[in-house]
Amino acid sequence: MKNNIQMNETMKTRRIPIIGAALLALFLGAMDALIISAAMPTITTELGGLHLYAWVYSAYFLARAVALPVFGKLCDLFDTKKLFLFSIGLFIFSSAAAGASPSMALLIAARVFQGIGAGGIFALVYIILSDISLPGQRAKTLSLASSIWGISSVIGPTLGGFIVTYFSWRWIFYINLPLGILSFVGISLYLKEFREKSKEVHLDIFGVTFLSGFIISFLTIFITGGREFEWNSWQIISLTFATLIFGTGFFLAEKRAKDPILDLRFFKNKQFAHANLASFFSSFSIFALFAYAPLFLQGALGQTPMQVGWAMLSLSLGWSLGWQKYRQDQCKNSSPCRWFVYGGCKYANPWV
Repeated sequence: MKNNIQMNETMKTRRIPIIGAALLALFLGAMDALIISAAMPTITTELGGLHLYAWVYSAYFLARAVALPVFGKLCDLFDTKKLFLFSIGLFIFSSAAAGASPSMALLIAARVFQGIGAGGIFALVYIILSDISLPGQRAKTLSLASSIWGISSVIGPTLGGFIVTYFSWRWIFYINLPLGILSFVGISLYLKEFREKSKEVHLDIFGVTFLSGFIISFLTIFITGGREFEWNSWQIISLTFATLIFGTGFFLAEKRAKDPILDLRFFKNKQFAHANLASFFSSFSIFALFAYAPLFLQGALGQTPMQVGWAMLSLSLGWSLGWQKYRQDQCKNSSPCRWFVYGGCKYANPWV
């Protein structure tokens, strides 16, 4: 009771700065996934390493996917403010390293740490916004975070093309520094910890390890197969065995874990399983288009980075507008299956 009274008094003066700083951090992490798309052909031209092109994206998304649930668990054990500041700080330093990278290998390494920082930001920002929300306004506060995703998806590709055209590709990373520092200062000055921590938290270390190994091995097969190694080479065969071992280990680890990183019992629900399977394939195609369309537009068609940014903007706008239309139809009890089938046909053939 005393903590609730103290929190309400504090929120009167600190709530708006905390929300602003938290949303700014979320904006940087969300935008960084898309702003690089228009810059990648230029980066590849300057740094070389076209065979590592896919890893610039994969390293970020993989690290983010693994770090997100881990930070969510750590929040139950350690100070939320310190974890959030660590995530923002790691994102800032890795952004500086990415901007200063002299080679594609170092850029990929920096992107891994960027992904870890972004994973921490994504996991903790919703916890912070929930904690500081006034009674009855939690949904409204969390909706602000949802709007950030739409804004970043529209701004990201175009801003990336603008920066590469009129400045340098390195500034798509350096731009994170002043904004990230502003968010860091805002959180450090205004956020206070009110959440009571659990005395016992079970971290699924084996699950995280096996999942990371499975995804890395699986991705490496398709990134290197048929390019650097023949499909029947010993390297690809070894990676296939490693994928099977890590996958089996992950399955067994999640069966035995007290608090698994991914509860496999959810997949017994057919609606959950089918929705995630559909989301996997649709996300696979959408992010593949975000990654490789700029390379085709600039490398094959000779478009400028700014023109590439404008082309990617149409995809981002369609993404956002389609989501808004879907939400409106959901309110009218329209079938989600109908919209998914229509979207898939439209994606495969624009003239549908």
